[in-house]
Amino acid sequence: NFEKAWYLQTERAMGNHVPKGCPDFKLLLYGEIAKIGFQVDRLLSKVNRHKVHFIYFDDFINKTDKIIQNVFNFLELTPNLQIDYQIHNKTKRIKYPQFTKMVNIALGVKKSLGIKSTFGIADRIHNKNITDETPKQLSSSTLRVLADYFENDIQTLSNLLNKDFSKWNLNK
Repeated sequence: NFEKAWYLQTERAMGNHVPKGCPDFKLLLYGEIAKIGFQVDRLLSKVNRHKVHFIYFDDFINKTDKIIQNVFNFLELTPNLQIDYQIHNKTKRIKYPQFTKMVNIALGVKKSLGIKSTFGIADRIHNKNITDETPKQLSSSTLRVLADYFENDIQTLSNLLNKDFSKWNLNK
C-alpha cells in the first residue's frame, strides 16, 4: 500500500516499521529517491550537459517517432532499423501482499543465516503472485501531499531543463 508506506517514511528513516527482509531502510524513503530534480542536478554537476539527452515520458508517448528520431540525432546515428512498439515492462500489481511479505521474511532469514546461494524459489513465487491489473489510484488528498512534497523539486527540474512542468503541480 503506497499511501501507508509514504506516511511511514519518517518512522522508517529512524529505523522503525521497516519490514523484515528489507535489505536497507533507505530503499523505503520514497520521497528522497524520487526527487528527479535533485538527481538531474547531481548528474549535470558531473557530466557535460551536451552529453546528456533527456526524454520526457509524455512526449515519448505522444510523439514517439519524433522522439526516437531525436535520440538518433543526439547519438549521431542513422536510423535504419525497424522499431518494435510492443509494450515491455507493463505495470503490474501484487495479488496477495501478505504472501509477498512472508516470502520477504523468509529471504531475510536466509540472509541472516549467511546463505548466499540463490535457489530461484522466491522469484518463481513472486512471478506467480503478480497480475497485469493496474494498481488502484491514489486518493486526491495523497496526491496533494505529494504535490506539496515535490513542488520545489519540480521547480528545480524545470529550471535545469528549461521546461515548464507546472502541470505536474496538482495544487495550482
